[in-house]
Amino acid sequence: MESITVLILVIILVVYLRLNRAKLLGKWGEKKVSLLLGLLGNGYKVFNDVIIRNGNWTSQIDHLIISHYGLFVIETKNYKGWIYGGADQEQWTQNIWGHKASLSNPIRQNRGHIMALKKILPEYSVNQYKSIIVFSSKAKLKTHLPKELNVIYTWQLLFRIRSFKEYILTDENIKEIKVVLQSQMLTDKEYKKIHVSNVKQITKRKVNLVQSGKCPRCEGELVLRKGRYGRFYGCSNYPKCSFTLNKES
Repeated sequence: MESITVLILVIILVVYLRLNRAKLLGKWGEKKVSLLLGLLGNGYKVFNDVIIRNGNWTSQIDHLIISHYGLFVIETKNYKGWIYGGADQEQWTQNIWGHKASLSNPIRQNRGHIMALKKILPEYSVNQYKSIIVFSSKAKLKTHLPKELNVIYTWQLLFRIRSFKEYILTDENIKEIKVVLQSQMLTDKEYKKIHVSNVKQITKRKVNLVQSGKCPRCEGELVLRKGRYGRFYGCSNYPKCSFTLNKES
């Protein structure tokens, strides 16, 4: 009887791990980065898993660092396989042995996080924010992106942060930012549930627009086009709107 109970518990555990694999991998990736950021030293104040209000919504930031060298906003991606994507594309592509999947453009995601921070810290300019996108070393970035976009691997993270040497925030600035940030951070589990619900609503809206042939960014018409790497859907308002979506084969 005891062996049957153990077997049932093992089956439940396996099912749980399979159903929550992506979420658990993401959390593990964030944990590894948070441990790494702890090596930066006293000159850097690190906040992990930050949720702040963004109007009627919330914005979840994986890691936020306040230092004399700026506010570092870090988005972690614990993916593996080949990763393709341009700076302005809505979706990027993950390719694992020919199996393709889409992921949200992390550069655009981080821009949204910075805009949310600017709402609560309006006196600080965009130049004082440093966006960094961190991919696991199991991933291979196959699209060349400008260095200033800071799309890097985990092993490069500390080097990239320490490469910023210009003082752009004073001690007084740092104290003020900490006070404002700590007053706006949402740590209650209920607010985390609101954040997840909001993300689902945004995703559902985008999916509905795309399914109806509309651009999820500006609601222009999606037009089938042919490019260097095959056929894709582009917004009819190009070049004002540069949204693209790969055509599934």
